[in-house]
Amino acid sequence: MIAGVDFTFLPLLVFWLIKPILNIGSFKYFGYLLLVLVMAVGNALIHAQVLGFTTLSADLGVNLEIALIVIGLVFSAGWVLPSVMERSLSGVIYIQNPLLDVVAVASSIVAFICLILDVTGFLLALTALIALVINAARLATWFDRRILFVPLLWVLYLGYAWLILGFGLLVLAAYQVVTVSLALHAFAVGGIAAISLGLMSRLALGQAGQALKASNVMAIAFILINIAAVFLVLLPAVLPDWYSSFVVISSYSWLAAFSLFVVYYAPSLTESEY
Repeated sequence: MIAGVDFTFLPLLVFWLIKPILNIGSFKYFGYLLLVLVMAVGNALIHAQVLGFTTLSADLGVNLEIALIVIGLVFSAGWVLPSVMERSLSGVIYIQNPLLDVVAVASSIVAFICLILDVTGFLLALTALIALVINAARLATWFDRRILFVPLLWVLYLGYAWLILGFGLLVLAAYQVVTVSLALHAFAVGGIAAISLGLMSRLALGQAGQALKASNVMAIAFILINIAAVFLVLLPAVLPDWYSSFVVISSYSWLAAFSLFVVYYAPSLTESEY
């Protein structure tokens, strides 16, 4: 039953979103719906192995889902991060670099294709290294030291940095220096979780009609989500014998970060407007 509920969530989400998208005539969003449906396929591959229908599909499903989300973040970051930073920092104007944006997305896609196809050695290392360099160059163009004093900005910046670190770990994993799981954790717990928490907080403030400034509570949540990534990615790389303990600490940090989000924003997002 649990597997059925989890599996049907993404297809039902697409079903519920089709009508409002058609109503506003924004057909460009159908690409996102297709992305969600492919993620549903990845989710099905995971459940198929858990339920005993297959024996080797879970890793493919996990890799596919993480790849789709990371590529989506790399794609959308090209306008989301510069736009957010321009609105938050006075006097900042970012000049778009379409070529860099395209190469960042393309290199990320190629690296993940190699991962999904179980390519190892030089080819995986090369494609991941190119993705690392291009995305690092892209992130460098967005840097302003004032970001360090704005939690709603540095959490996004750090989140993107975790994605870059993920590609770096893929380079090492190509030669079995580290495990592929460390790279996946960098993408998921570091990049996806941190960026999601930051954007969710920003959207929650806007929805509640509040100033776009993170409270001390949410600043702590942003720190906790990065602590979760450190304990699940960096420390196991140097102290593998402590991995089980690190997983526990990371799990509690992750849960604490998102629990703070729920507790802090639930009152303002659920109160009636009337």
